[in-house]
Amino acid sequence: MKNDLDKELFGEFDFMYRHKAALEKQKKEEEEKRRAEEEAELARINAEREAQRKAEEESEPKKKAKKKTQKKEKQKTEKKSDRVEEKKTAPKIHPKYGKPYKNDSEKDRKRLTDDKGKKLRESYKKEKSTSEHEKEREDRTAIRAQIRRKLTRFGLAALASVAAAAVLFAASVAAIYIILGMSKKVEHKNIAYRIGSTKNEVRISYATLVRGGAVYVCGNDVVTLCGFTVTGNNKEIKYISPDKGNDTVLFYAGTICAEVNKTAIRLASPTYYEDGKFYIPMEFFVDYSTGIVCEYEPETEESRCKITVYKKILNESAVKLSGASPLYEPVGFRIKQAETLDKIDESAIDPSLSDINYKIDISSYIGYINPTDTYSYITAINADRKASGTYTFSDLTPAPSQSGDKAVLLRKNAAKALEALIAEARADGAVGFAVSGGYITVEDSDKEDPTSDERLLGLTVDMAENKQKLSADETAMANWLKDNAARFGFIVRYPKDKEKITGEKYKPFTIRYVGRYAAIRMNGAGMCLEEFTEAYDLYRYMSY
Repeated sequence: MKNDLDKELFGEFDFMYRHKAALEKQKKEEEEKRRAEEEAELARINAEREAQRKAEEESEPKKKAKKKTQKKEKQKTEKKSDRVEEKKTAPKIHPKYGKPYKNDSEKDRKRLTDDKGKKLRESYKKEKSTSEHEKEREDRTAIRAQIRRKLTRFGLAALASVAAAAVLFAASVAAIYIILGMSKKVEHKNIAYRIGSTKNEVRISYATLVRGGAVYVCGNDVVTLCGFTVTGNNKEIKYISPDKGNDTVLFYAGTICAEVNKTAIRLASPTYYEDGKFYIPMEFFVDYSTGIVCEYEPETEESRCKITVYKKILNESAVKLSGASPLYEPVGFRIKQAETLDKIDESAIDPSLSDINYKIDISSYIGYINPTDTYSYITAINADRKASGTYTFSDLTPAPSQSGDKAVLLRKNAAKALEALIAEARADGAVGFAVSGGYITVEDSDKEDPTSDERLLGLTVDMAENKQKLSADETAMANWLKDNAARFGFIVRYPKDKEKITGEKYKPFTIRYVGRYAAIRMNGAGMCLEEFTEAYDLYRYMSY
């Protein structure tokens, strides 16, 4: 067995020796081959160098020409490669000038590229830093906004609480005030009473100047203010005006009876004496006097009751602006004593008028229904024919009225004719008539242009049905007035379908005194006052 093992080991060593010898032989052959190739290459290079040297020695001009040719070819090749390179890559933009590179070297390009990168990095760092600062600022702003919102909500809640408390307090005070007011009435203690200037203001007991709902003024003070002459006794007291005309008023103390220029009137409340002074209803001076102004201001929670009596100043604006001496309106009374009218023969004017029948006895009224001068009451005032101002008449008289309201003044003929008309209406079953309107001054007119108001003439009056103006819907009373007014010297001043001529809409309740002759002629011809005066050329009878 040992021999077999020895054989195997020997065989393995023998194989290894032969393999190693083969490898060394192969390596030696390869080395010899390489040396031969190197020697051949060296011989070739030497031959080329020798040939090149010989060629250079042969012709120097040819060499120079060849170098020049080679240089040109090299430049062409470089230009061609540059164009190819330009086509392959897009031109770079100069970071400093914002334009494509021209003759910068690669080193410059690299430096500029590095500078651009550096700037970009710095910009990025700066932006990052700025973003962080912005974020911090935004956070701080958000925090402040949140705090403000909280404070605002808190303030609104506090304000709402205060408002609610104030409302509750006001409601409580109001409730207490109402309860106290319901349980205790306001006590009127005194009145601020002034005669003339503010220096003459005094305090007078409320019960002295306000009785039964009527307001009074002291007659003694009015006498002193206006300079009236006083005659009579404690039962009959007469005041005589110092101004032109010497108007008079006679009071029957303790009654509602009085006489103005010998014309009987009825006061709204009775006169009376107290502590030796005579007290007269203020309404008398408001309705009947001229030149005397009486003002009454009821008591309110803020101010006491006030009564003021003073003389009317005609040049008030001049007094205030330039300090001129005041010019007072003459003191007098609107009702004047009228002369007795003689009866006239109606048949002498127009025989057809003598056949008119009445249900009442008009013998005492006929002189007023027909004036002596047929056309003495046809003056028309309108937008085309205006008054020159306020007219003063000596025959103003209280008109009859079933309403018992404020006194209505008309000229004597118109007032008496109206009295007959109402008596006839009552006899005919139309018992609901009431009277309003009547004579006014320019100052009292409610029209935009007071000088175009026909009430200045004291001949126009408004008729009412149970204190309501007669309806334009042709009621029975309106029809009665339209059919019968002319018999008493009245016309419907603003008839239907005459609006363009009169300048006023249809008013069946407004009647105007013109005298019976003119009224019947106008009524029969279907004319209004303007048409009648135009048709018969009666302007010569008018006065303005």
